[in-house]
Amino acid sequence: MRRLFWVLMLFLCGASYVVGLEQQHADIDMVSWLAGKWKGEAFGGIAEEIWSQPGGGTMMGMFRLIDKGKVVFSEFEEIVEQDDLLIFKVKHFTPAFVGWEEKEKSVDFKLVSSTENEIRFEGLTLIKIDGETCKLVIRLSDKATGKTKDAEILYHREQN
Repeated sequence: MRRLFWVLMLFLCGASYVVGLEQQHADIDMVSWLAGKWKGEAFGGIAEEIWSQPGGGTMMGMFRLIDKGKVVFSEFEEIVEQDDLLIFKVKHFTPAFVGWEEKEKSVDFKLVSSTENEIRFEGLTLIKIDGETCKLVIRLSDKATGKTKDAEILYHREQN
């Protein structure tokens, strides 16, 4: 379990970014379908995300990974309109609520392109499969080896 935590930390803190892609102007309403509660399997455990409705140019989200009945790590997330595009911001926390990133830092993913059902950020893609199912694809990078891989989380919408 502890080893899984450190492997995930290395991968998630080293999220790589796709460079050289043209950025697309957008507003927060294009991801409004994400609002609500989502659950799926990821990294050997259960992933949960809860997203607010758009408001004030932002959507706020929370994520946690649970394995064997215990939180492995959690995140505060924000999708925000900034400089005529969307930025997906993430701050990671240990089970003891200790931040992984520096106090003023976050892992940021800038919008690259979008369609009605796919929002592609640099290193992170949200895919709306239908009204009750979505997939998150994130590019993970191991800082020690420099290798990257894509991780997918298939989410199903939960009713409150």
